[in-house]
Amino acid sequence: MPIEYSIDVPSALIVTRCIGHVTVAEVLAHFRELPRVWPPVDRLDVMLDLTKLTSLPTMKELNQVASEIEIQIGPRRFGRCAVVTERDSLFHSMQMFEVLVSRFFEQIRVFRTTVDAVLWLSPKPNPNRVLTRQ
Repeated sequence: MPIEYSIDVPSALIVTRCIGHVTVAEVLAHFRELPRVWPPVDRLDVMLDLTKLTSLPTMKELNQVASEIEIQIGPRRFGRCAVVTERDSLFHSMQMFEVLVSRFFEQIRVFRTTVDAVLWLSPKPNPNRVLTRQ
Protein backbone atom coordinates (compact mmCIF):
# COMPACT_ATOMS: atom_id res chain seq x y z
CA MET A 1 0.00 0.00 0.00
CA PRO A 2 1.39 3.42 -0.91
CA ILE A 3 0.20 4.95 2.40
CA GLU A 4 1.31 3.29 5.61
CA TYR A 5 0.66 4.58 9.09
CA SER A 6 1.05 3.62 12.70
CA ILE A 7 -0.36 5.28 15.78
CA ASP A 8 1.61 5.35 19.01
CA VAL A 9 -1.10 5.99 21.60
CA PRO A 10 1.18 6.71 24.63
CA SER A 11 2.94 9.50 22.74
CA ALA A 12 -0.20 10.52 20.77
CA LEU A 13 1.75 10.36 17.51
CA ILE A 14 0.72 9.12 14.10
CA VAL A 15 3.55 8.35 11.70
CA THR A 16 2.39 8.30 8.09
CA ARG A 17 4.57 7.30 5.16
CA CYS A 18 3.69 7.85 1.53
CA ILE A 19 5.66 5.55 -0.74
CA GLY A 20 5.99 5.60 -4.51
CA HIS A 21 3.22 7.06 -6.63
CA VAL A 22 0.34 8.07 -4.36
CA THR A 23 -2.94 9.28 -5.83
CA VAL A 24 -5.29 11.83 -4.34
CA ALA A 25 -7.92 9.08 -4.09
CA GLU A 26 -5.58 7.10 -1.82
CA VAL A 27 -4.94 10.15 0.36
CA LEU A 28 -8.68 10.85 0.63
CA ALA A 29 -9.30 7.20 1.58
CA HIS A 30 -6.64 7.52 4.29
CA PHE A 31 -8.45 10.49 5.84
CA ARG A 32 -11.78 8.61 5.63
CA GLU A 33 -10.22 5.74 7.57
CA LEU A 34 -8.70 7.86 10.35
CA PRO A 35 -11.94 8.58 12.25
CA ARG A 36 -12.54 4.81 12.54
CA VAL A 37 -9.12 4.15 14.08
CA TRP A 38 -8.70 7.37 16.11
CA PRO A 39 -7.30 6.40 19.52
CA PRO A 40 -8.64 7.66 22.86
CA VAL A 41 -6.57 10.86 22.81
CA ASP A 42 -7.66 14.45 22.30
CA ARG A 43 -5.01 15.26 19.73
CA LEU A 44 -2.48 13.46 17.60
CA ASP A 45 0.85 14.86 16.52
CA VAL A 46 1.77 13.85 12.98
CA MET A 47 5.02 12.80 11.34
CA LEU A 48 4.32 12.79 7.60
CA ASP A 49 7.24 11.11 5.86
CA LEU A 50 7.29 11.87 2.13
CA THR A 51 10.93 10.95 1.55
CA LYS A 52 9.94 7.95 -0.63
CA LEU A 53 7.06 9.67 -2.45
CA THR A 54 7.56 9.88 -6.21
CA SER A 55 4.36 11.68 -7.23
CA LEU A 56 3.80 15.43 -7.00
CA PRO A 57 0.34 16.71 -5.99
CA THR A 58 -1.30 19.51 -7.91
CA MET A 59 -2.79 22.56 -6.22
CA LYS A 60 -6.28 21.18 -6.95
CA GLU A 61 -5.35 17.91 -5.23
CA LEU A 62 -3.93 19.74 -2.21
CA ASN A 63 -7.22 21.64 -1.91
CA GLN A 64 -9.16 18.35 -2.12
CA VAL A 65 -7.06 16.92 0.71
CA ALA A 66 -7.57 20.03 2.84
CA SER A 67 -11.34 19.75 2.33
CA GLU A 68 -11.30 16.07 3.25
CA ILE A 69 -9.38 16.78 6.47
CA GLU A 70 -12.07 19.30 7.40
CA ILE A 71 -14.90 16.85 6.64
CA GLN A 72 -13.42 13.69 8.16
CA ILE A 73 -11.54 14.85 11.22
CA GLY A 74 -14.33 17.09 12.45
CA PRO A 75 -14.06 17.71 16.19
CA ARG A 76 -10.86 15.70 16.43
CA ARG A 77 -7.84 17.88 15.98
CA PHE A 78 -4.28 17.29 15.14
CA GLY A 79 -1.51 18.73 17.28
CA ARG A 80 1.78 19.48 15.56
CA CYS A 81 2.57 18.15 12.11
CA ALA A 82 6.08 17.64 10.77
CA VAL A 83 6.25 17.01 7.03
CA VAL A 84 9.52 15.58 5.70
CA THR A 85 10.67 15.64 2.10
CA GLU A 86 14.04 16.01 0.45
CA ARG A 87 12.78 16.86 -3.06
CA ASP A 88 12.72 20.59 -3.85
CA SER A 89 9.50 20.48 -5.88
CA LEU A 90 7.67 18.50 -3.20
CA PHE A 91 9.09 20.71 -0.45
CA HIS A 92 7.54 23.76 -2.13
CA SER A 93 4.23 21.93 -2.67
CA MET A 94 4.16 21.02 1.00
CA GLN A 95 4.75 24.65 1.95
CA MET A 96 1.56 25.44 -0.01
CA PHE A 97 -0.16 22.55 1.77
CA GLU A 98 1.01 24.03 5.07
CA VAL A 99 -0.90 27.22 4.28
CA LEU A 100 -4.03 25.31 3.20
CA VAL A 101 -4.27 23.08 6.29
CA SER A 102 -2.71 25.19 9.04
CA ARG A 103 -6.12 25.75 10.64
CA PHE A 104 -6.37 22.00 11.39
CA PHE A 105 -3.08 21.81 13.27
CA GLU A 106 -1.61 23.53 16.31
CA GLN A 107 1.51 23.96 14.17
CA ILE A 108 2.74 22.52 10.89
CA ARG A 109 6.24 22.72 9.41
CA VAL A 110 8.02 21.23 6.44
CA PHE A 111 11.49 19.77 6.96
CA ARG A 112 14.26 18.47 4.73
CA THR A 113 15.41 15.78 7.17
CA THR A 114 13.70 13.29 9.45
CA VAL A 115 16.12 14.18 12.25
CA ASP A 116 15.04 17.83 12.21
CA ALA A 117 11.37 16.81 12.16
CA VAL A 118 11.77 14.39 15.07
CA LEU A 119 13.62 17.01 17.12
CA TRP A 120 10.87 19.53 16.46
CA LEU A 121 8.16 17.04 17.45
CA SER A 122 9.97 15.91 20.59
CA PRO A 123 8.32 16.91 23.85
CA LYS A 124 9.44 20.31 25.02
CA PRO A 125 10.23 20.98 28.67
CA ASN A 126 7.43 22.79 30.44
CA PRO A 127 8.82 26.10 31.76
CA ASN A 128 5.85 26.40 34.14
CA ARG A 129 6.50 23.06 35.82
CA VAL A 130 7.53 23.40 39.44
CA LEU A 131 10.32 21.10 40.49
CA THR A 132 10.23 19.88 44.06
CA ARG A 133 13.12 18.42 45.97
CA GLN A 134 12.66 15.18 47.84
